[in-house]
Amino acid sequence: MQIKYRITLVYTFIVTVILALLCIGIYVSSVQNREILFRKRMVKKAQNTVELLKTKGFDTSMVRKVNEASSSLLYDKSVSVYNDKGQLIFNFTDKYIRPIYLTPQIADRVKTSGIYYFKHGYRDAVGIEYGRTHVKYLVLVAAYDNDRQEWVDFLKLILKASFFLGVT
Repeated sequence: MQIKYRITLVYTFIVTVILALLCIGIYVSSVQNREILFRKRMVKKAQNTVELLKTKGFDTSMVRKVNEASSSLLYDKSVSVYNDKGQLIFNFTDKYIRPIYLTPQIADRVKTSGIYYFKHGYRDAVGIEYGRTHVKYLVLVAAYDNDRQEWVDFLKLILKASFFLGVT
């Protein structure tokens, strides 16, 4: 094999490896960033629900109406709020969705770390301990990131097209 063909092959191989690593890096960091943003939305939902429950003039039926009327980006959501004794004080679940309940294992993890992320069936879930006064609330929120799958599929398409166009 002539030297010019060897140089071309080595150059093509190096460029292919660099492009592949770049695409993998973009994909992994983008998916992680998307997951972090979704988790932040779930935590914010938990905090806002407790703040509404603590607001004078708001009862559980009004908080339920707010949850029904809000167009949040949390699909198939369920929100459960427990007092510091572990008693359920509020529960909201979208139609046809299985509610999330407090188990001793979840309660222990939330109390030891303050925040605990886990899976609840096909949905992502978070448990937080929330309270600024002597009264603490334990809040569970579970939801499905419907947009994530569409976004990841679109990102894969863009990265594959960029990779193949960059190599050719």
